[in-house]
Amino acid sequence: MPPLSVENTENDDVEPEWLKVSMDDEGILYTSTQVDAYLHQNMQLKDVCFYDFVRCFKKVRKTHYKEQGYYKCFTFTSSYHECESHILIQIIDPSQTPPDKEIIPRVIGTSIPHKDSDETYYYLFMLAHFAPYSATCPLPCSLSSLQSFFNSYLFTDQACSIMKNWEAIHECEDECEAGCLQKRETISCKNHAFAKSISKTEDLPDDFWENLDAYDIDSLLALSESQDSLQIQHAL
Repeated sequence: MPPLSVENTENDDVEPEWLKVSMDDEGILYTSTQVDAYLHQNMQLKDVCFYDFVRCFKKVRKTHYKEQGYYKCFTFTSSYHECESHILIQIIDPSQTPPDKEIIPRVIGTSIPHKDSDETYYYLFMLAHFAPYSATCPLPCSLSSLQSFFNSYLFTDQACSIMKNWEAIHECEDECEAGCLQKRETISCKNHAFAKSISKTEDLPDDFWENLDAYDIDSLLALSESQDSLQIQHAL
């Protein structure tokens, strides 16, 4: 069954989420995502965080597994829908720095939160990616203790580096957005000043005041010159 596309209209920069729905031998539908696989991974991987799980492991059918080229393979817990048909194969050794190859997980269905915009969501998002947990061993904290748990948790050097990079991206985007807003404000002020200098408001386009930012000084000068030229022609 093809993935079900879920449109996200709130943020065009967010990659649309998709949900894979499978059917078991009894005709029952169930979801099959990386989160489901992570929650029911083998207890041998209990110390692997979700980010490294996505980065270093791949779920494959047992019939498609070939031992050559992979480090290890792991079974799922019996509570996982596909525990009989699929296994996990390790494609990257997380202890090797740098690894032979690298896979960069990407976030879909949502955007990476900014610490300054929503601290609770930020703490939860980072812990969900860089602190290990499972269906039987959830994170030992509640929403009320989330901040203290986050501050006391010992993240790996790699996790700290990734979080720092994510925050740096937000800072660059904030500076870029601030620059664009400043530029628009400057243009808007100039347009207001120029519009006031035009004696006859009927010379302005009908939608000028509703779409002020759409007009720049050059277009207004061109408009003024064309009106002056037209008035001269009428006088002649």
